[in-house]
Amino acid sequence: MFRGVDSLLDMTYRGPILNILTSREHHATPGAGTCALLGLPDQSGQVRVSTGGPGSGNPYWKSVPVDPSKAFVAIRDWGVTDLELIRVLNGKIGAFDTADRKIFARQLSYLNVNGLPAEAQSGTRILTRLQAAADTAAQAYQVPLLGNFVPARSVCEMVENASNAWRTTGRLPRSGAAFIFAAAVPLAVLFFEIYVHHHGDPLGLVMLILYFLVFGGATGYYEFYVSAQEWQNRFQDYRALAEAMRVQLYWAASALPAAVSDHYLRKQIGELGWIQFALRGPALWAAALAGTVAAPSRDTVREGWIDDQKKYFGSKAPLHRHADRRCRAWMKLFAYLALGVSALLLALDSRAGELLSGPRFSGFWELLHQYHDAVVVTAAALPALVAFFSVSRDLRAYEPHAHSYALMFHMFDRAATVGAGSHDGEAAFQDLVRELGREALAENAEWLVEHRNRKIEHRS
Repeated sequence: MFRGVDSLLDMTYRGPILNILTSREHHATPGAGTCALLGLPDQSGQVRVSTGGPGSGNPYWKSVPVDPSKAFVAIRDWGVTDLELIRVLNGKIGAFDTADRKIFARQLSYLNVNGLPAEAQSGTRILTRLQAAADTAAQAYQVPLLGNFVPARSVCEMVENASNAWRTTGRLPRSGAAFIFAAAVPLAVLFFEIYVHHHGDPLGLVMLILYFLVFGGATGYYEFYVSAQEWQNRFQDYRALAEAMRVQLYWAASALPAAVSDHYLRKQIGELGWIQFALRGPALWAAALAGTVAAPSRDTVREGWIDDQKKYFGSKAPLHRHADRRCRAWMKLFAYLALGVSALLLALDSRAGELLSGPRFSGFWELLHQYHDAVVVTAAALPALVAFFSVSRDLRAYEPHAHSYALMFHMFDRAATVGAGSHDGEAAFQDLVRELGREALAENAEWLVEHRNRKIEHRS
């Protein structure tokens, strides 16, 4: 089915294989009926990637005898969690609520594959629903993790986008765990500073309780929800799966019988190998669809994929760049204010300000002495606000997103320019689509690995 598109350096992870020894038609085979698992990890925990079959002499095909009814348990005992991770995703998709189904319908409407022939509709429906389901599952974790207030041209537009999401899904807008953890830093500092200056009175007790609630609440939220339910990993993995499925769909629409799993996450077959494994089934549907389409549907691919992705990345890159600059500007502002208030506090405590400014400003210095505690709290809170914008900028990954989106925009813009000519032959157009898909997969793999190492966690 994948004729002419395989690689001599194939590193695709195809998962464990249950091998059942059978007899030949004309003579009995000793041990017929016995079962063994092939392609399991070696003793070091590395995933085995086979380059041959049983009997090829490849040591990666070493058999592990197993009862077929306990094959799944044996696979898990060997540390292979790929099937379990796929089962978790299927369970999430199967448990979509009303709001998720609305998002699913919206994601389906974004996939423009209307120009394919009628006989291809069945295969197209399967692939589009798989892609939309993976994308919807990703959003189910993205919203509690990053919130509904996504980067926009202004704060008012951010609020408007969150309100639109509320009207569409019926779910109240959420600020997201990233915002909560970033905001916990200045709030905890503020409450603790007020407690220190009001120690022994009712206000101090209230501030200590609030400090405990902020610090303890953020810690519990991370431990029992964000970390325990693996929000970040599942959001990123499902988004990666959805993007790979998008490429798979439009490769099929281009009559390319190529498997995305043969070109995606080839260097990350350990922790992320399950995504390759999960893509093997859709690749078979896509290869069958490519054979049904027979010739590339140029308009469908250009409008539904190339132009659509160009528009998406072209709009997102400047928004994240602007958000990164705004965070930097606020960090600089509060840093300078902190420096100024600290200098003012130094002058106040040393009385140098009164001596240098003379009697004309005596009222100003008396006012500062009167509100000395407030000046101290402000001096402590301003650096915490710098930390808030720094942590928020890091957790939301504005700069890496802006860079990634800009690269993807230029890539799809170049593809739109190169593929604009209708005089090019079908083979040339297929080569363009194949190359664009590989580049998109490589960029997405880099994005996934980079964000996998950028943990969103409670840091206060």
